[in-house]
Amino acid sequence: MGIGEIVMAVGVWYLSIALFPQLRAKSKPPLLTSFQTGVVIFCFGVVFLSWGLYIAALAQFVNSVIWFTLLIQEKYLDKETNPWYTLFKKE
Repeated sequence: MGIGEIVMAVGVWYLSIALFPQLRAKSKPPLLTSFQTGVVIFCFGVVFLSWGLYIAALAQFVNSVIWFTLLIQEKYLDKETNPWYTLFKKE
């Protein structure tokens, strides 16, 4: 594992952690934004995997799963009745 892989993995893990509050927020990114970002990041993961950068690829795949989760939340979850959102609702 080279320094380039470490830098890529740390950067993507940081961005993944930064997305966690968005998973609980009521407002989500637009569907097209979530879809495109998830697909592009997944493709980056495939490229890193083919280069043998396994840790960076894993980080990319986790990040793409988070983006696809945001997509599913925006499309399918009812923000008014879902307990996941109402649990953290500020009165």
